[in-house]
Amino acid sequence: MNNQTNNSRPLIPVNPKGLEEIAKALLERVEEKKGEELGSVDIPDSEKENYMILEGREHNGTKKYEYGDLFVSLHRVGISPSIERIKSSLGFALANTAQEQDGTHYIGNINWSEALKLNLRLGGKTLNLRQGIDFLADLKDGAESRKILHYASGRVIPNHVLQRVFNEIVEVRNPYRAEWFDADFKVVNGVLHINYDHQLNVKGVLVPRFSEPLEAYLDGQGVKVSLSEFNRQGLATKKNDRGEILYWRPLPDNKSVARFVADSGRALLSCVWDPSDRNAGLGVRQVRKKN
Repeated sequence: MNNQTNNSRPLIPVNPKGLEEIAKALLERVEEKKGEELGSVDIPDSEKENYMILEGREHNGTKKYEYGDLFVSLHRVGISPSIERIKSSLGFALANTAQEQDGTHYIGNINWSEALKLNLRLGGKTLNLRQGIDFLADLKDGAESRKILHYASGRVIPNHVLQRVFNEIVEVRNPYRAEWFDADFKVVNGVLHINYDHQLNVKGVLVPRFSEPLEAYLDGQGVKVSLSEFNRQGLATKKNDRGEILYWRPLPDNKSVARFVADSGRALLSCVWDPSDRNAGLGVRQVRKKN
């Protein structure tokens, strides 16, 4: 299913300065899985209560962005039999390097491109910014009994489980925890763009399915924002001193990507992170399409 309406197409840069590799990659055929779309691999019944149903929705702006129902992992990706089968062919090392507060171990020390490639090779995807904000907002609403959420099995998720997952991501405390989002920012013809919904082309290069000029957003650095005040691209639009998280807007430096980080001093959605960065507590969450 195309995550955009017919009026919203991937934007291919014209004569981008310094972005020849991206322009070339955008013109190459995207690798296709035989008989199935990326991100649509079935979840085994034994794992369905490790995933939450994120209900599909639409967000309006200069264009409409919409997506269908998704299965979002309630934990960051950790070593599993599926990973053991593919890790020798990935070209980078994988190991559990951190654990969540409930004791679940997860893979850290992976940079942005490794994180996205890992999820794609597993038959899943990485949350883009808009999906990530919706996921956090639903967790909060569910934990506070404003919304009923379900496991991939269909069973209702207890409030305390939703609160635990929300706290794992945003609670201001030690240890350091962080996770990548599928969003990077590039200047094309003098205009800052967001690239998202990356796939792998035949050469194993990450190619954004969508590249768009940024819509109106908050030009803030380390400011408090509310999860209810983000645009269709997943960028904050308004400062809110009573908001749940801190926010740092993207920079036109051609080396910024998005991730969420929390530790003893902050809970921050940052759009200025270096994609080559690594940390033992920095991992990624997997999402799959609900078939």
